[in-house]
Amino acid sequence: MIEEDIVFKVKAKPIFWKKKAEELKFVADSLWSGIEQRQQLIIDNLDNKKFDFSSLNPDTFSICLSLMGYSIEVLLKGIIIKNNPQFVSNGTMATHLKKHDLIYLSNQAEITLSDNEKIFFEQAHQAILIDSRYPIPSKKEELSSSMTIGGNCIEVHKELFNRLTQILME
Repeated sequence: MIEEDIVFKVKAKPIFWKKKAEELKFVADSLWSGIEQRQQLIIDNLDNKKFDFSSLNPDTFSICLSLMGYSIEVLLKGIIIKNNPQFVSNGTMATHLKKHDLIYLSNQAEITLSDNEKIFFEQAHQAILIDSRYPIPSKKEELSSSMTIGGNCIEVHKELFNRLTQILME
């Protein structure tokens, strides 16, 4: 039991949070090129009556966006735990860190966000909770496509990822 607690605390070190965030970002980046190709194929064939749109690969934008969001979530939680090691004790992580609310986590990590980063957080939160998992939310009031919120997610994610990684590893 004591050995497991030690392993748990060791794996809570910043380098492990960084590595997990990099895994998630790698997969999101891998999906992104396919998303761009699919989008270009649609644009190129809008007026082509012979083009079979059902032949397109599935749209993976919401899954990609949720992975981007998860990568940021992991970095934020790593920063919070680095600054508050007591949040990992007795083999458990503090309950208030078991959320996907990126705004809440950024506040806990004392990270100031730009307007574009806030838009990205709204998009990613919607993708994490609903768009990447279900065709509809649990309540119609929550119906909103993360695509309609706006912002430039890939560039915002890259810059934010780099900034948070630097803070985590300081």
